[in-house]
Amino acid sequence: MTDIAQKWIAQGRVEGLNEGLARGLNEGLAKGLNEGLAKGLAKGLNEGLAKGHTTMVKTVGQTIAIRFEVERKRYLALLKKLPLAKLEQLNKIALKAQSLAEFETKLKKMLPQETI
Repeated sequence: MTDIAQKWIAQGRVEGLNEGLARGLNEGLAKGLNEGLAKGLAKGLNEGLAKGHTTMVKTVGQTIAIRFEVERKRYLALLKKLPLAKLEQLNKIALKAQSLAEFETKLKKMLPQETI
């Protein structure tokens, strides 16, 4: 009888160990995947926004250069200080403004502490 009991105990230990390993592996994978996904999404979003900002700064600079025949880099330092949403607005303003003075006036309103 002790042989059977010892076999059952040993079998229980093996089954418990296997079940514990499987559960731990599944929980660890799920947690790791969730954390990795969250970090990856955050990193991708930040990199995408930074790339979008850089591209929009260049776009607005190019729009101003073409529309008003000024050096493309003339407003670069100021444009870099604007958030992406304001850069998008400013590009539309640059396309519609009748003069460089009109554009500069609207730019100054977006940068109240800056001067051109």
